[in-house]
Order: sequence, then C-alpha cells, then structure tokens
Amino acid sequence: MAPPLVRCPPLAWLLLVSVLLLPGCSPWWQRQPASPDKLQQQCKALDRERQSLDQQRQADAQGLAAIAAEVYQPSPAPKAPDPDVASRYSQLDQQLDDERYNAELDAWRLREQQRRQRWLEGQNERRQRVQQRLNEHRLGLDALEPRLKACRDRG
Repeated sequence: MAPPLVRCPPLAWLLLVSVLLLPGCSPWWQRQPASPDKLQQQCKALDRERQSLDQQRQADAQGLAAIAAEVYQPSPAPKAPDPDVASRYSQLDQQLDDERYNAELDAWRLREQQRRQRWLEGQNERRQRVQQRLNEHRLGLDALEPRLKACRDRG
C-alpha cells in the first residue's frame, strides 16, 4: 500500500509546494528599494573589486613582459685543451686529449639542447598560465563594468 501523498493528483502537489514556498516570496510591488547608504556601500565594494582585479591584471601583464624578457643562459662549455700545455705532451696524448674534448663537447651540446628545450617548454607553460589569469581578470573586469555603470548612473 502506497503512502497517501503518493496518490495525490499533480495539482495537489503543485498546491502543496506553492503553499510551502509562498511565505518566503514577496511580490515585486512589496519589495523595499535599497537605501542610499546601502547602494553607496555596494558601489564602493564594486569599485574595490574593480581596483583589485585591475591590479591583478596589471601584475599579470608585467609578468608576461618579464617572461618575454628572460633570456636562456647556457651552461659553460667544456674547456678546450690548452695548446701551451698540449705542446709538452706526445702526439698520441694530444690526440687523446682532443678526442676526449670532442666527446665532452658533443655530450655538452646534447645536454644543452635538452636543457634549452625544457627551458622553452617551461617558459611556454608559465606564459600560458599567466595569460590565462590575465584573460580571467579581463573577463572579470568586463563583467563588473555594467554593474559599476549602473552604480554611477544611480548616484
């Protein structure tokens, strides 16, 4: 056997819900307009929010400029054998030093290429994050502007 409320026709449900919700609702003609002090406080709060968003936007714009100004700094390359010192060695030792140097130079170039690639990827990620924040701040400012204009028009 189903509970009695389940058997109610849809109109009864609608009536029940409207009676429960009605005390919290007031028609538009009974609503009191906000006091001038309250409107002024709201406008000041909106203006503070706009200033905060604008400061954050400026900081992000400076951050983008700083990222763009950064220059990759390579690590120091291996030092070539000193010719004055090498002249004291035998021809075979000089060849071995040259081979060792060339192997170190090739390994450094490979490491440096990988390091530079990671740096570029990191720069791109940072730039994208800052650009995303900058876009969010701009959207926030754009959304806030109509409300600020309405405040100015009322005041």
